[in-house]
Parts: sequence; structure tokens; C-alpha cells
Amino acid sequence: MPVTKEDSDPAAARAGARAGIRLTRRRLLAGGVTAAVSGGVTAAVSQPARADSHAPAAAADGGRRPDGFKGVLRVSAVGVEWSAAIRDQAQRDLGFALELVLLTSVEQVARVLAAPDSFDVLSGSVYQAARVWASHHLLPVDTRRIEAWPDLYPLFAWGKLVPGSKRCRYGVGDAPFRTLFLRAGTHGLPPSSARPPGTRDIVQWIDERTDRPYGGRPMPRHVVGVPVHFAAESICYRLDVIPKLPSRVSWAELLNRRWRSRVALQADPATALVDAGTAARALGLMRIENVGSMTRPEIDRLVKILTAYRRQGQFRTVWSSFNDSVNLIASKDVALAPVWPAAAARLAAEGIHVRYAVPPEGYRGTCSAIGISASVRDRATLDACYRLLNWMYGGFFGAAMMRQGYYVANGERLPEWIASYGALFPLNGQELRLAEYAYWYRGGRAARGLPDATGGTGGIPRGSLREGGSLRARMCRCSAWSTYFPAADYQVKRFDDFLST
Repeated sequence: MPVTKEDSDPAAARAGARAGIRLTRRRLLAGGVTAAVSGGVTAAVSQPARADSHAPAAAADGGRRPDGFKGVLRVSAVGVEWSAAIRDQAQRDLGFALELVLLTSVEQVARVLAAPDSFDVLSGSVYQAARVWASHHLLPVDTRRIEAWPDLYPLFAWGKLVPGSKRCRYGVGDAPFRTLFLRAGTHGLPPSSARPPGTRDIVQWIDERTDRPYGGRPMPRHVVGVPVHFAAESICYRLDVIPKLPSRVSWAELLNRRWRSRVALQADPATALVDAGTAARALGLMRIENVGSMTRPEIDRLVKILTAYRRQGQFRTVWSSFNDSVNLIASKDVALAPVWPAAAARLAAEGIHVRYAVPPEGYRGTCSAIGISASVRDRATLDACYRLLNWMYGGFFGAAMMRQGYYVANGERLPEWIASYGALFPLNGQELRLAEYAYWYRGGRAARGLPDATGGTGGIPRGSLREGGSLRARMCRCSAWSTYFPAADYQVKRFDDFLST
């Protein structure tokens, strides 16, 4: 990368990095409809943001900078993407305070439905945003105010990292391309094939039969929330209990009686029933047509199976938070559980011998949807919300999430930021290097000892490989996504029945 003025002027470099990556390259995100997505903006040379010439929030908001916002922006989150380092950096860069409203994923949904005035920004997931959209408690997010939008991976709009590839799966359930786009301003697009409960406002742009947009129509402008970070999730397991290669660990292990009393599930019906359904189907215990859209009889049958296993002591517990999942496995109470990538990364950083499975059935995909509460009515607060959304596509957030095992939606631009600013914005005392990107994103061997999730020097030994390989290899193997079924209320009720047995 060429040396810029900022490379020789640390103060200017920090200011430029705080502005984020200059994401004005209007490349292919939507096939032949780039002009429709970008509003006809012509392409510019891609380079890191200059402090003296570019501020993404101003450009994304049509030149209006909400410098007058002096309040506190309330962010509903599960916490994994809002470490103290990320929150503090965001507050410094944005110039206003963030109040984190930390909840479990189940509590987040309940809070949106019951108290939309209790938060300003929903830092949630696509399956949650689609579930609550019918309540009218979220505002449509205008992608024209998101500067990074044209630079996001095709996964979110086209459904695959490599559109049209037969080696990439769409994955069943609430995949982003089925649950993001809104009908407003569109014409002729069908309701989402995921059939989010209670609404037909969520539409599908890509026809899965042809891998192309329906009728060649332009990409919808509004979404329920913007995708920022995403991951391929699976089972974290202790090697001292299950001495198997990651590729040999199936979802069926959740119901393997050898691990009785040492299995945990997540206390979220949108993930637990997808995982358990995949396990039951892999073992031949029942036939499920689509684990991302189970019918009521299928839900009943699965809950009956899970209840029988529970009564026989198969499940130690269910976990609700990041700390729960880490502590259960670290204490040896649990030997295997589907957990967030950040939890697996933290366990490894603490010296626990764990691995993250590469199930033969495929990963379960998960993706954020950062939305805005319908209770946000004044212009200053709304502009502040958009500033936060734009900030999350900047380099610091993406690099911090990378060390937790997550990808950022505009990850192709992340190396530019790391090369220019990684040394100036150390995370947990360790500067960010391109060698980390090669390991986490490209699936390459660690060229040197790399920092782990806590910043430990050499926590990832030289020569290590990430389970599952590259971003493409992992996300193309997502066979299902975290999902609220069309029968979502029944799904929640029956999962509660299971938990109460």
C-alpha cells in the first residue's frame, strides 16, 4: 500500500482512521444494478480516509453532521460485539456516550416487542429483527445513508459469497438475503420465502431457482437492519473428552449418549431447535423436511425427543450469555455445546484445550442486523444512530471482531485499514497485523505467533490453521441459519415446555 501523509503524521493518521475506511468504490454488489444501489454515484479511487478531506458520517448523511447530539445513545446488545475497547473507541470517535443495555438474545426480542422506547439502536441479529418487524417497533434503515453498503459481501443480498456458485449453499432459514429487505419502494418482489411471522413487508430480491434478481429488478433500498458482523457457528468441544478432529464432529454429538450430563444448548429457540433438529435428523431419529422452517408436528416431535433426552440426563443445562457458555466449558461441567465464535476464542485464549467443529452437515450461519427503534423521532438522535451504524463498518470494529472469530460485512476493505492504522490502534496492548487477517479470513497458516482474543502474545501459535479454513470455505458450508420459524409463537412455547420439564 502506498505511503500517505498520514503515515508520517500520527495525529492525522488517527483522525483519518477514526473516520473509518473510505468506502466510495461502487463495485459490484448487486450485479448489473450498481447504479440503482448507489444512486448513480460514480466510482472513486479506494484509499483510507483522510482526516482533511473525508468524514463518512457526513458523506453518508448528505453532508449533515449531527454534531449537535450531546445525549446518550442507548444500544441494546448481547455484549459480545461491545467489548470495553470497542465501546470506548466508538465514544471517542463519535463524540457522544453509548449506554449498553445488555440482554440475552431472547430478552432482546421481548424488549423490542414490549418496550421499543427503552433503546435507540438494536444491535441484534437478522432472525430477531425479522421476528419483531410486524410490531412496527423498528424503523426502516435507509441503505443510502450507509456509506459502506456497496462494499458489502454479496452474501447478504445475493445469498452466497460467490453468487451463482453451486459449491456455495444458500442455507435454509433466516439467511440475511431472506430477512433483510423491505417492500417499501419496490415493485413485483415476492414475500420472503422464510415467511417471517406476521408480515409480508419483508421481501426476497434473489430468486433461488435462478440465482438472479426477480425480473432483473433493482435491489431494495430499505432494510430491517444493516448486516455488520457475521459468522459460521458450530459446536465447541473439549479435546480431553472428545479427541476427534473438527471435521469428525457432527451435530449428532449433541444427542450422543456417551456425553450424557455434559451437553449444553443455547437458551434461544431460534438456535437451539435448529441445532437439535439437525442432530436428530443426522441420527435418523426423525424426518425433518426443512430445519429452518419446521411445521408444528415436526416441532412437537422434536420437543418430545429432546424432553426424553433431558429426563435421561443428557443436557447439563442451557446457557444464555457469553460468560455462561465460557464458564460452563472452562469448569469442565460441559464438554460440548454450540457457542458463539467469541466464546470458543476466549476459551482457547485461557488455555483450555477446545476445538470448534466443522460438522459434516454444515455450519449454522448467524448475522447481525443493526436496527433503529421506532421511538427515535428527533433528527439529532436519528442522525446519531446512523453515525454509529456507519462507524461499525470502520476498521477498528472489524479488526476487533476479527480477533473474536467474526467477520465484518465489508471485510475486503479491512486489510487497507490494518496496513495503515493497525499499529496506531493497538487492541488489548497488541497492534493489529495483516498476518491476523490472513489467518482469520483467508484460512492461512499463522506466519508467526498471533495475539489471541485477550491480546495474549502468541496465543495462536505459529503454523496454526483456523478450523474450517477461509471465509469462503466456512460461509459456503452454512446449511442453516439461526431462525424463527413461520410458527414462531409455537416454536417459543414448545421450547419453553422443554425447558420446564
